[in-house]
Amino acid sequence: MGRDELAPISTARVTEEQIQQFFDYLESIPEVKKFD
Repeated sequence: MGRDELAPISTARVTEEQIQQFFDYLESIPEVKKFD
């Protein structure tokens, strides 16, 4: 029940955090420079 309520907010929130961590993770990898 509560899961459905938090689903949209939780997903959006996690996604935003994941994106931030993702970019942070990429920047920490030297290989990423190749793609840049």
